[in-house]
Amino acid sequence: MLRLLWIIQVKTLLSKRVKFTKLDYNGSNQILIEGMAASDQDILKLISNLNNKKLISQASLASMDLSSDSGNTNNAMKGFLINCILENA
Repeated sequence: MLRLLWIIQVKTLLSKRVKFTKLDYNGSNQILIEGMAASDQDILKLISNLNNKKLISQASLASMDLSSDSGNTNNAMKGFLINCILENA
């Protein structure tokens, strides 16, 4: 149930400038979010919003890289991996 509530909360944070490509839950207290964003600021805003959610004790940037959509550099996106530690239930 906690996992479902967390996913619902996170989905409310998404915008057209950020998309998730993968969510990994370790079954305990950690979720890794992999995705792409239009800018560094979008990633920082997502991390800030995650840290303001009651179910998350800490969200931090694990890695970031510059990706491109279908090889087109005009559509360059920032790839990211965010590590989220969940509050104890």
